[in-house]
Amino acid sequence: MADVSILFYIIDEADSSTIKAFKYSSRYCLWFNFKGKGLVVSIIL
Repeated sequence: MADVSILFYIIDEADSSTIKAFKYSSRYCLWFNFKGKGLVVSIIL
């Protein structure tokens, strides 16, 4: 079973909208950035 963790964060760039996907070690991350509010969803397979 995968281990899923969610991290909420606030950034300064209020006018940027970004979605990024990246891999850190065995952890897959999705980075959502929309109007200064962000969400990182981290999945360990």
